[in-house]
Amino acid sequence: MCRYAFKGPYKRHFACFRCRKGFKRPPVSDRVMSDADPAPCPDCGERMTEMGLDFKTPPHEDAEQWAVIEHVRRLGYGHMDCGCGGSGPLPIRWGQVPGFLASRQPASVGEQLAERFADRGERR
Repeated sequence: MCRYAFKGPYKRHFACFRCRKGFKRPPVSDRVMSDADPAPCPDCGERMTEMGLDFKTPPHEDAEQWAVIEHVRRLGYGHMDCGCGGSGPLPIRWGQVPGFLASRQPASVGEQLAERFADRGERR
């Protein structure tokens, strides 16, 4: 069961990678913020990045963690799941990034077919 299904409204988490700060904003609506509805950083005015409901702001001084989070977010991974699935724990150090990305790569068509045949063999 989705942990956000019956409570709310939850504030959305945003990050300013330039200032290395996180902010929460109440939802404008059920849609994701768009360029027409920007979330500017209160400090520098740059457009912040929506990070989802499960984002925990790292310490301002931890430049490596901020850089890793920004890199992984630009690749399309974020804290957007509700606890029911999603990308799982995200890397916070550069050494964790290759393993994280390798585990998220989609299987080739041949690998998917081999898994299906293996599953059929286990059921018999």
